[in-house]
Amino acid sequence: MSSPHPLVAWCQRTSESGRFQVAIILVILVNAALVGLETSAALVARHGHLFEVLNGIVLVIFLAELAIRITAYGWRVAAFLRDDWNLFDFVVVMASLVPGVGYRPERAR
Repeated sequence: MSSPHPLVAWCQRTSESGRFQVAIILVILVNAALVGLETSAALVARHGHLFEVLNGIVLVIFLAELAIRITAYGWRVAAFLRDDWNLFDFVVVMASLVPGVGYRPERAR
């Protein structure tokens, strides 16, 4: 069997590394904190633009994570999506790109 493409090999090493996994967990925690903070009308009024920027950064990180993990599968998206957690992550991240589908705390009030 031939060696994987160098980019695939890098993505495999990266997605399996402890540092990568810890970094993603930290981003998930930051995102959860943002969601919580955005339930405060006063904070959103005062720092709404900052929340928008931070949410955009989090989304870009999650998209990059998905790209790395899918590439680690050798660009075989169907194989990637056979894993339930991968499918869950994919659906959640993709849904956040659809206008009106992503969480907006102002709708919860």
